Amino acid sequence: HILTVLVPLAGQSLGLTEADVWKRRRRVISTAFHFEFLKENTKLIQETVREFMDKTQPADYNNVDIIVRLQQITSEIMGRVFFGDSLNQYTFEGKPLIRALSELSNELGTQARTPLILIFGPKILSSPFIPKYRKLQQRIKKFRKLCFDIVQDRKKTKPIKNNDLLGALLATQHSNDPEEVLTDENIVDDFVGFTFAGMDTTAYVTSMVLYYLLKVPRYFKELQEERDRTYNTEEIATIDTLHKMDALHAVIKESLRAFSAAIPDRVAICDHKLGDIDVKKGDVITADFVSVSYNEKYYKDPYEFNPDRFRDPNNKPDSFVFIPFSAGPRNCIGQHLALNEMKLIVSEFLERFDYKTKDDYVHRLAVKIMYGPENKLLFEVTPRKKEN
Repeated sequence: HILTVLVPLAGQSLGLTEADVWKRRRRVISTAFHFEFLKENTKLIQETVREFMDKTQPADYNNVDIIVRLQQITSEIMGRVFFGDSLNQYTFEGKPLIRALSELSNELGTQARTPLILIFGPKILSSPFIPKYRKLQQRIKKFRKLCFDIVQDRKKTKPIKNNDLLGALLATQHSNDPEEVLTDENIVDDFVGFTFAGMDTTAYVTSMVLYYLLKVPRYFKELQEERDRTYNTEEIATIDTLHKMDALHAVIKESLRAFSAAIPDRVAICDHKLGDIDVKKGDVITADFVSVSYNEKYYKDPYEFNPDRFRDPNNKPDSFVFIPFSAGPRNCIGQHLALNEMKLIVSEFLERFDYKTKDDYVHRLAVKIMYGPENKLLFEVTPRKKEN
């Protein structure tokens, strides 16, 4: 079970807590994801995307590993949104902090599907008698210690303000209500949890948006026209601009229908019935978004990539059929931030490049750490010629 395996790294981050603890943490953290927070960070996200897009060199044009490239962008975005600064100055084992986090989380995710974990459960990861697990645990402790030191440095060097996520979480430590206070340990947990969730899923889905666009070329013209009348009229995009991009929003929603990067698992905390199915405490339940998304009961011609299905006011899917960010009280707290990221990344990429997949690319999806392409998704890109 991947979520349980991540506990040594992500601790008691929001997604790994339950019951009253989760309710309290969700209530506290939700105050940080308010409209003004999203509004203020739109410029920061756009600047980060442009910075990384402009680093693409001619030598890279023939083999752009788009998922890896977008992971670099989304990880830096999460770092800057959380800490308010670039994290490039911090390294772990000679690698940028965010890349090291990605590698550690991927390693834990890989272990989740190995025979030892499947047979004995995630607790075996803490065994001091298995050298590879002992070494992994030591690396995780060192990584978390570095994150803790970063939080301590921030408290010493900058005033506590709510203009980034770390500032908002640190501000809770001045609350008169003990239940509203997040400890430094809690904050490190949430940094790891939010970065893991926001980095990989956003990068995977945005990559799929670009891939699926190749299947419906007519949308290229429509998206360009939409950018010309909205996005390109301002040097710095605003959240209001992003909300006007209806065609891109439909493309993203259809991509989320056709491809769900996260396959969420939940562990039953008590015996109960799910319909006619008996569920025992400790059973792992997986919501199969993929099967629902390709069910003709809910979507006409489900194997056709058709963004227009989300622009038809008379054809709205059931609220519990289209749930790429989950649903109910445990829905994704960062979903609006993720959607804004996707719109900015796709807009900046399409403004700079024409692209196609490599001729030998075979599109097959498989579950690894995330649900994603089985083969490397490599693009050949060509700088776009700007029209006068």
